[in-house]
Amino acid sequence: MSEPELWAAAGIAAAIGAAWLLWRGQRGPGTVAGPGRQAERRCSRWLIAAVVLLGAAFAADAFGGPPGGTGIPLTLGDLLALLALLPLAFSVSALAGRADDETAGHGRLSRYVRPALGGRPGTPATARLADGLVLAAGLFVIGWVAVFGPAYALRDAGAAVFAGDLIRPVADLAVLGALTQAATGTGRRGLAIVLALAAATLGDVLNVPARVALGDPGVAAQAAWLAAICLLGAAALLPAG
Repeated sequence: MSEPELWAAAGIAAAIGAAWLLWRGQRGPGTVAGPGRQAERRCSRWLIAAVVLLGAAFAADAFGGPPGGTGIPLTLGDLLALLALLPLAFSVSALAGRADDETAGHGRLSRYVRPALGGRPGTPATARLADGLVLAAGLFVIGWVAVFGPAYALRDAGAAVFAGDLIRPVADLAVLGALTQAATGTGRRGLAIVLALAAATLGDVLNVPARVALGDPGVAAQAAWLAAICLLGAAALLPAG
């Protein structure tokens, strides 16, 4: 079995194991009843969808590699990984809604606790989005200095073609910035989801030089993608509050 096949097998096995843990967790009796438990189950279902998409993207990346000579900037693995960002966002949204509901039920204490959950009552969504975009922009600058800039210097096809190589990591950074803000107060499960997205983002960032060189994803990128899937599976074992 070749190295790409080994990585693909590891990614698929990790995705299957993570999906099973999440499925088992959302069907279990749990310790929370009512709307809180429903929010946890919605979160688990969205995470199952994200794990399946990331596992498929992992296998597609391991076998397919970067685009080359087709004029299409995105591969099947890219499309699957970008689609996985939606259920990840929805899973954090489910947990964040539960955290807001629980905090609002604490009466006058909510005046002191809610700022730690991402702002005062009535904080506009645009303000939270702006915070996330600022964080994403800062991460992009760090990535440009460390990885993107040197890779761009080696790219002979121009800025337009290189922009296609950045679609996936830039989308990751944007969603990571937004979810980091939204996940405040969602407990260890929310933290695991954010860390999983951070690991996937790191893998996509590290894969940029390989895409520029039209080579296969490196060991570091694939290890980061594998860690992201494992973290999502571990989220099933962590409390949501």
